[in-house]
Amino acid sequence: MLKKLQAIFQELAADARMPIKQPALEQVTAALLIQLARVDQQVDNTELQVVEKYVRQAFNVDGAELTELMEDAAKEAESATSLYEFTSHINEVCSPQDKYRIILNLWRVAFADGQVDRYEEHFIRRAAELIYVPHAEFIRAKLEAQEQT
Repeated sequence: MLKKLQAIFQELAADARMPIKQPALEQVTAALLIQLARVDQQVDNTELQVVEKYVRQAFNVDGAELTELMEDAAKEAESATSLYEFTSHINEVCSPQDKYRIILNLWRVAFADGQVDRYEEHFIRRAAELIYVPHAEFIRAKLEAQEQT
């Protein structure tokens, strides 16, 4: 019995050393933005254009690569069960400035259709909390995005 337990622990330890495939930041961020566009149950084309513009500029992708990234991100957003799926990866690889830009662009998507739904605001607030963006920065991003519309 003891040998069986040791074998199980050794197997688990070997599995833990195997590299885990991490989702690309581009896809995670695009999926988060797309999920926000869907949160009010009305996906507006202008919201998706804002998502594409941000992804194109922030990650320097274009053409077929951008189309594929957006399609993959849309699938990921649709199958997501929580924000944690996106925010955990963002926390691992992003600086505070990167996190601020993500929140700013979430606000840009929310403002794209001319109105911010309460579900959109809640979504952004929750995302900001999960990626440890201070409330003052959350408000600053909102005001900055609002001025740009």
